[in-house]
Amino acid sequence: MQIELPARSSASSKGSDAAGLLAEEEGKTAWLREDADEVKTNEPAAEASTLQTRLATPWLPDAPQCCGGGAVKSRVRLAKFLFLSYVLLIGGHAFIRAHGNETRWERDPNYSIDDFHSLDLHACALDALCYFIIGRWWRREGVDRWSVFAPMAFGVYVFSAVGAADIAHYSISLFAIKCVWPAPVVVAAALLVVAILLMVFLHVRAAWRDGLMLGRSLEIVATVLIFVLPVCRDPSFHLHHWYWTWLIGMHANQDAWCSIAAGAFLWGGYLNGIAAWGRDDLLGCKRSFYAAANQHCGFLDCYYESHYANATSTPSNPPFEDAPNWRTCEGRAP
Repeated sequence: MQIELPARSSASSKGSDAAGLLAEEEGKTAWLREDADEVKTNEPAAEASTLQTRLATPWLPDAPQCCGGGAVKSRVRLAKFLFLSYVLLIGGHAFIRAHGNETRWERDPNYSIDDFHSLDLHACALDALCYFIIGRWWRREGVDRWSVFAPMAFGVYVFSAVGAADIAHYSISLFAIKCVWPAPVVVAAALLVVAILLMVFLHVRAAWRDGLMLGRSLEIVATVLIFVLPVCRDPSFHLHHWYWTWLIGMHANQDAWCSIAAGAFLWGGYLNGIAAWGRDDLLGCKRSFYAAANQHCGFLDCYYESHYANATSTPSNPPFEDAPNWRTCEGRAP
């Protein structure tokens, strides 16, 4: 028995080919539109080791397949970033206070999770959003993978674990650097600066190679103008470790594994600072004094009595007079 198949017409063949080409072009356009800045690789999964694949694979998908566009993925990644950061902060708060030795595991014993929610949550959420955007975490795979979560958790741990060393108990301010720091602290700080400069060099080289030097430089300049210059010249300025880890870590935004690990580790350092001490203000008592004087808080009466005992009246906007002088080494380190 012979079965004859209908011949495929030339017109239908051309139409099918055209439809196939159109679908292919639309697929390419959708791929590019999903996330033009996201790094994609065509290397087969078989080339990567099983362990490496597991470490770099998110625990949950960044977006369902039915709505896996770049905009959806970035929002899911932000939710993951915020949620895991909150989990690490709560866990770090409990872990640090589980140790009885307050000298080694330094912390503010009066800072509670309720204090975090009422006093610092708003500012920390803005810090996290800035870190997420400038750090390019929105175009990387979610932070719910071991290659990112492990450096974060290690950062939460190590910034308190170094409290076993005496050199870790000195504050960072102009006054402390000039008037308080002993030689071992200066050496340790110099080594830390060298390590940071090495990481900066690697990022600068990568940015130059990828043609991103101008954009990254503008981001750094804007960061310095907004977050550094207004406060760093003040004698009350105190460089908390939540601040410098946040400030430096957000610029670890290259696609190399070392940049991703550095950004995750420094974000863990930020979370450690919040968990241990809270988001203390960079200007310390001066900022608190301004807020209290501006709100006419009654507990400032003792300050007025000690500073204006011989004055006929208290000024309506009293200046803060207890700032340390780093030039003459008078006062206390902030």
